[in-house]
Amino acid sequence: MISIDLGKEISMALWSDKKCQGIVNYSFSPKLFIWENLRDFIYTLDRLIDKYRPIVVERPSRDLYIQWAEFTDIRELALRKKLDIYSYVTSQIKKYVVGKGRASKDEVKEAVISSGFLSSSVHAVTEHDYDSISVGICHIKMTQKVVAILRSESW
Repeated sequence: MISIDLGKEISMALWSDKKCQGIVNYSFSPKLFIWENLRDFIYTLDRLIDKYRPIVVERPSRDLYIQWAEFTDIRELALRKKLDIYSYVTSQIKKYVVGKGRASKDEVKEAVISSGFLSSSVHAVTEHDYDSISVGICHIKMTQKVVAILRSESW
């Protein structure tokens, strides 16, 4: 799985066996047009998705044009490659990772560090790194919850 935190500083957490195995960062260059940065980011993501599937991304806020452009390009790539894509809003992610939807960045960082979902080789540095990892943790916990509900229901 690849879990992504969008913005001018993009962080992608790479997952295998429910553990974050590494982080890839992409920064927008001020020397390039937005569309050139988007093209380069999608090219980077395209190279990674052959090994890491599905794509999990934080759904952007309404007002953030650049994040919506990134989100739209990611969805188009997923459709073209016939990949599953999942997205969660920020409050949902914080609720599943920290336990409350209005958690601070520091609370998210502490929850990620103590979660048990990090491989020993992963060294998150920026708040974007922790955010991208938290997106993946949310997806894993949400998937586990759905499976538990389905198992408890009698069909």
